Amino acid sequence: MIELNATVTRRCSKIQEMDYQAEARNGIRFRKLFGTLPDVLVPEMYSELTSHRVLVMEWVEGQRLSEVNDLRLVE
Repeated sequence: MIELNATVTRRCSKIQEMDYQAEARNGIRFRKLFGTLPDVLVPEMYSELTSHRVLVMEWVEGQRLSEVNDLRLVE
């Protein structure tokens, strides 16, 4: 029974991670909290176009932090 509970918990967690409407709400919140900081660009979320299975946000040109070996080199 314990193993079944763990499996159900993991699956529910995965389903929540795939809720793009929730991700859009998180993005909007993140933009409100950190979007005014210098050198921080948070893409705009388009909630009216976002669904449970599709996330629509602004395209931002730039370099991903995961692609930078030395963050001091980011300008």
